[in-house]
Amino acid sequence: MPIDLKKFMKKLFLLLFIPFCIVAACKKSNDDPKPANAERKALLTGTWKLTAMTYSPPYDYDQNGTPETDAYAVMEPCQKDDLLTLRANGTWESDPGIPCDWEDPDDFSGQWKLSDDGKTFTEGDEEGTILQLDEHIFKFQVSVSDDGVTYTVTITWTRQ
Repeated sequence: MPIDLKKFMKKLFLLLFIPFCIVAACKKSNDDPKPANAERKALLTGTWKLTAMTYSPPYDYDQNGTPETDAYAVMEPCQKDDLLTLRANGTWESDPGIPCDWEDPDDFSGQWKLSDDGKTFTEGDEEGTILQLDEHIFKFQVSVSDDGVTYTVTITWTRQ
């Protein structure tokens, strides 16, 4: 009995094509409808403590006449205990801990947001580039100007 090559090819095609379609349909899509920043926003939400601040070029942070790169090293202990809480609703609040004599003892608050690509953190008018963000570290960089000089400030917060 001769084999009908046309029917054989159809059956072979169906036997090979249908399982391929099923596997392809079950494969997770790369077109995730969640925004790119959803996971990063969840990582940002929580309470953070300032653990590092550097300036480039050096800046006279403590106003003693000597510019320094490591501003955190010359901060007063009352500045180093400050906490920052970022809420999922886009608000933030700071807790100054032990207030410095020259600081307003009240808490500060405001709005924050994350860019759609999850790479830019904005608080008020200040916009910074996120350098590192994980369960423990939030590190970003901003540019600030003072007396005609633009400084790159790198700030590191550690989750509490």
